Amino acid sequence: MALFRKATEQDEKKLLQFPQEKNGAGAGNGQPAQDDLASLDLPEIKTVLLQDIFTDIVLFLYTDQVAKEPIFKFALEEGIKKGGRNLFAYFQSTLPKYFPKEIQKKELYTRRIKRNEVYALLPILDKCTESLSGSGTPYSLQILLDFSITDEFDDILAIRKLLLVKKENRIPVCGILAVNIGKIDHTLIQSLAEGIPKIIVSTGKETTLSFAHHTFPAGSVSVVPQSTIDDVVKKSLEPVVLSLLDKPISGYDIIHEIHNRYKVLIPQARVYTLLHDLLDNGYLEIRLSGKSKLYCPTEIGKKHISQKLDDFKQVFQHISGGGSGIIADIHDKK
Repeated sequence: MALFRKATEQDEKKLLQFPQEKNGAGAGNGQPAQDDLASLDLPEIKTVLLQDIFTDIVLFLYTDQVAKEPIFKFALEEGIKKGGRNLFAYFQSTLPKYFPKEIQKKELYTRRIKRNEVYALLPILDKCTESLSGSGTPYSLQILLDFSITDEFDDILAIRKLLLVKKENRIPVCGILAVNIGKIDHTLIQSLAEGIPKIIVSTGKETTLSFAHHTFPAGSVSVVPQSTIDDVVKKSLEPVVLSLLDKPISGYDIIHEIHNRYKVLIPQARVYTLLHDLLDNGYLEIRLSGKSKLYCPTEIGKKHISQKLDDFKQVFQHISGGGSGIIADIHDKK
C-alpha cells in the first residue's frame, strides 16, 4: 500500500506539471483528464498494528521521509522493560541521550556503526548470543539495528543471514532490522526480505506503527484507519494517561509521548485535569527535577492505577467481544 501510494503521488506530480500534454477533458484548463483522476484514487491513511516485536525478527523498510526516531525510542523502552540484553546499533541517532541510566547499568548496549565497518557487527552479535545458546536462560537478545546507509549491502545481508540462523538454532534473538530503502532497488529489497516473516514498509509520515502485545493471533497484522486511533485515544484518554505513569513524568512529556506513539493531539487541559484529580486523591505526588514538575505515583497510587487499567481492559474486552489493540497495548505497558 505504501509503495502504491508513493508511485501514485509521483504520477500525480507529473500530471499537474504537464497538464497540457494530457488528452481528454480538462486538458485545456490545466486539470488532469477524468481517466487520469481514476489513477489518483489513493488509499486512505492507515495505522498498522503489529503484534509483539519480541517474538520474532521484524524487517522495517523506510525512506528518508519517515520519522523513525519515535518508533525506535518506543521499541527500546519496551525492550528494556522486558529485560535480557538489548543492543542498539546505528549510523546516526539522538536516542542514546534518552537512556543514560540504562546504558550505565548495561541494560542497553549501543554501538555506532562507522562507514565500511558494518561487518564489525557480526562478531558482536555472535558474542551477544553465545551465552544464550543451550543454557536454558530465560533471557533473550533484543536488537534494533538501523542501517540508514546501505553502501555495504552484502554485509547487511550477512547480518540478516546470521540472525535467521540463530533463530533456526533456537537461540532467543528478536527485534527490528531497519533499513533505508531509498537508494536500493527492488531486487535487493527482495533478497533482504527473504526468510523474514514480518515486514513493514513505510514511505512517509502517512504510515504510523503501533506495537501491541498479545493483541492478535500469532503472525497476524491488522490495518485500521488513523481516524479510529484518534477516536479511541481521545475517548479513552484516562487509561492512556495512566499507562504513562509507570515512571516520574511531566505533563508536557505525557502529551508529547501520546503524540509520538499515536499521532494524536490532545489538549493540555484534558491531561492536566486528570493529573490534578489523581493528585487530590493522593494517588500522585510531585517531585521537582530542575525546572520540571514530575508526577510520580504513590504506593496507594500504584495499586489504584493497576486496578483501573485492569478495569478498563475488562470493559473494552466485554464491549468488543475480544479486546482492543490500544487498550491491550496500554495494559501491557503498566
